[in-house]
Amino acid sequence: MSRLVVAVFNNRDEASLAAGAIKELCQSGKLLIYALTVILNEMEKMLVAESMTEDLNETVLGKTTRALIELLAEPYWHRIDKQSIAQPSTRIAAMGVEPTFIAEVMRQLSPGRAGVITEIEEDIALLAHLIESSGGMVFHCTRNELIDLHIAQQLETMRRQIQDLEERLAHTSEDSKVGLKRELDLSREKFNTIKNQARCHATTIRRETEAKIVCLQEQAAKVKAERRAKLEKLAEKLRVDYVNRATKLNLAWRIAGEVLAAACLLLPLLEIAVL
Repeated sequence: MSRLVVAVFNNRDEASLAAGAIKELCQSGKLLIYALTVILNEMEKMLVAESMTEDLNETVLGKTTRALIELLAEPYWHRIDKQSIAQPSTRIAAMGVEPTFIAEVMRQLSPGRAGVITEIEEDIALLAHLIESSGGMVFHCTRNELIDLHIAQQLETMRRQIQDLEERLAHTSEDSKVGLKRELDLSREKFNTIKNQARCHATTIRRETEAKIVCLQEQAAKVKAERRAKLEKLAEKLRVDYVNRATKLNLAWRIAGEVLAAACLLLPLLEIAVL
């Protein structure tokens, strides 16, 4: 899985210089990142000062960066003690980060300070060394797949709930059926909502994986054999990870009583050219 990285600096100038150095490493082929953004905490309002991505709002590879900036902009994060953080919200789970990661960043990214946000698939050592040698503090978090488990659990819970209501409805008196039918309709409506969320999530991870593999392909075409082999290995790992995630989501749909067509999840990605 990739890592989200936030580097905190004392001011915007330091952050911009570090971002420039990161860009140079990328252009030389020594480092591959998916997005790069400089942000500034101005009176507890997060501002995008500079973006490596041409259009942060539209680019697939900038979506995670944008989501992280939105989370960092939440006014309550700087007041949260990491010992008191409970289960992550759906928004945080969808990003695949830990709440403690956001809280720790906000303790350092105080008003007036600046940050550099990026996502990296490779070992973080080279990037961390550059950031620290530029006077920054490095915070990183491996993206997880908690949202996949969350969706599967929700589907299974609703499946069982609907099954229970249907059985009760079949064996209850006419006087009691009205209330049960209303409850069953509401459960089915919620179930359909969760299924639509699962479908959207599946589309999101497919598009993100496709974009990352294309990025790896483009970079591999520009570098020497040893570096190319490493990027090819990363691309293959991304394919395997995606197929595993898609398979699990498909299984959740089957258990819920509806099979998601394989073409919707697997075929578009598997058709990507092999490096």
